[in-house]
Amino acid sequence: MPHIGNYRPICLLPVVYKLFTPVLLNRVSRTLDEGRPCEQARFRRGSSTVDHIHTITKLIVQLCLTFIDLKKDSTPSKRRQGQA
Repeated sequence: MPHIGNYRPICLLPVVYKLFTPVLLNRVSRTLDEGRPCEQARFRRGSSTVDHIHTITKLIVQLCLTFIDLKKDSTPSKRRQGQA
């Protein structure tokens, strides 16, 4: 009969760790995603910094056009007041 000391013990902790880690990761990720502001795109699944760059580019173009329009509108009225 073989002696029990000749056998290696089996540790089941890595198996439990591999099963528990994805569950914990999903729960923590959901909680962190809900707590982040929508303006933050970095390290967020499904969004990119390129999205924010595109949005800012569209806003800047509209602001520049508005600025140019306001400047053009104000110039003729000053000339009219000076001539009158």
